[in-house]
Amino acid sequence: MEVDYENNCVDRLVSHISNKIRLERTMAWCLRFVHNCRHRNDRKSIDLTPDEMDAGLAAFIVRAQEIAFQQDLLLLKKNLPLPGSSKLKQFSPFVDVKRYGVLRVGGRKITYYLLIIKKCIRRL
Repeated sequence: MEVDYENNCVDRLVSHISNKIRLERTMAWCLRFVHNCRHRNDRKSIDLTPDEMDAGLAAFIVRAQEIAFQQDLLLLKKNLPLPGSSKLKQFSPFVDVKRYGVLRVGGRKITYYLLIIKKCIRRL
């Protein structure tokens, strides 16, 4: 998988900022800047909204998941089945395209989702 410029920016932010709230806010402001550049008629200029903060955090979660589950994510995004050797297969994983493309798990073991995120964030 090629690492694109956006992911390099996320990696650089993580390497320079150690405070979680500050990371979220910085990424949210960056995402707002991109939005304002792309939508000149619909610019946002007030304080960050909770949805923008969620999007900022989701950017880091998605990046952590890309690092930890690179092959699994490629298969899931192509709607292909996971191999039997996948650590995620038993948790019925899926990519939530409605919520920032975050990898989620279904079934009875939904609490494992939180453990996956914590493990991924620690790796950054």
